[in-house]
Amino acid sequence: MEALEGRDVPAVLHWTGAVSTAFDNAANWVDGFGAPADYGPSPGDSLHFGLVAAVNPDCDGAHGFGLDDDQADYAEIRLHTGYTGTVTFRSEDLATDPDPDFVTPAADRNRGVAVGWLTIEGGSISQPEDATELTVLPDPHQADALPTFWWYGGTLNSSEFTSVVHILGGAVVEPASEGTVTLGSHLVLKGTAGASVESNISAFLPGTVVFNNLADLIVGQFAQAQVKAPRPNATVTFSAEATAVEAQFNRIVVYSDGTLTVTGPGQWNGFRMTLINTGGAVEIKSGATASFGPVFAFGTPASPFIIQSAGSMKLHTGSTLVARFGYMTIHGGTFTVVGVAGVADPARIVGDLDFTGGAVVFREDYTRLKVEGNVRWSNGIFGPRVNAAAGSDQSDTWEITGNLNLPQGHTAHLAPDPLNLPAAGGLAASRRWESMIIHGTTNRRPDVIAVGTRPPMEIFTDPRAGVQHWLLGPK
Repeated sequence: MEALEGRDVPAVLHWTGAVSTAFDNAANWVDGFGAPADYGPSPGDSLHFGLVAAVNPDCDGAHGFGLDDDQADYAEIRLHTGYTGTVTFRSEDLATDPDPDFVTPAADRNRGVAVGWLTIEGGSISQPEDATELTVLPDPHQADALPTFWWYGGTLNSSEFTSVVHILGGAVVEPASEGTVTLGSHLVLKGTAGASVESNISAFLPGTVVFNNLADLIVGQFAQAQVKAPRPNATVTFSAEATAVEAQFNRIVVYSDGTLTVTGPGQWNGFRMTLINTGGAVEIKSGATASFGPVFAFGTPASPFIIQSAGSMKLHTGSTLVARFGYMTIHGGTFTVVGVAGVADPARIVGDLDFTGGAVVFREDYTRLKVEGNVRWSNGIFGPRVNAAAGSDQSDTWEITGNLNLPQGHTAHLAPDPLNLPAAGGLAASRRWESMIIHGTTNRRPDVIAVGTRPPMEIFTDPRAGVQHWLLGPK
């Protein structure tokens, strides 16, 4: 067998910064046995920071090699626990390398870096310009379903520039001892078509992710992000950097074919964050509370901090969505209330609701949606089920603790869905099912429409102790 020459064989390299902060200088590295490296980092190498004592902890000028999109520049980059330096990736306006004696060919500059595994336990990564994007590739052995991005501490982009980190496979973000990690780049979860479900899951576990700059969390195609509380009442916090005027909010965006699941029991605090679903699937379940918006009211007009514009959003009974000092809006798609067997508490929305399109529907057990605030309903369908079986008054109910406003010219529709109809198909004129409970005032009623060939129904008002109960009955 013919031996490969020089650095055709990938190596394990440990940073020492023995002579400078220059990434390409071989004198700043030792190999896996502690011997001086013969070459600087090359394609396929595994790079470690913090396992070997460093003269210069900082490392400047890290770069890729312009390889194909599916090829990793490095097999692994790992910033270990206890590492205190900053690994800075080369920016496009850097004319020369930090160490002029070790110049990388111009063709290899400014292409970003792709890595097979990225682990951050301490220290910082800095991405100071556009051309410093990082891509973490999926596990090539999809059957193993192993995450390839692990983040336990430190800062992902300490520069003032908002770059991008692409995660194409699974990821785990779990701040050590439920501490804090800091994000200064857009974190884009993409997933891989055809991969096993597990290999596309990114899990956010107890602790705090602080979003600096204008960083966002993007849940893209095939990605499945899970905010999980592995024990009861654990808290996961996504907190945007505090500013003098809290007018700019960082975003958590779920795109088409992306999935975001918040699993309780426990808290997910999106401080100074806005949740936007543009066509993916969002689900809040198992007693979770997910909240978004500012920490304090700041005097500006209320803004939407939970936005459902397309796709699906599911809220289970016993779980809560909170729009702090603002409101939630449903523009389109489907908002589904899932009735969980044995859970008496309603699905709750805390804050005002602006319902301008799409549909609010119910699944599983008959249940209740409770909006603790005011509702403005200008368009869209509210579709409660009623159990038409003999002797049953079961139905889905929408409770509003504030006022219900249906503006002039509204196209709001109440579309009841009678289930278990008698064989004859009709309903006795005296039958009633509760559909809405309004504690405040109302100015109009929605139009009641029939679903398919179901019997037509209408609203009957039953005021009780100043609370309006809207009952559905045969028309």
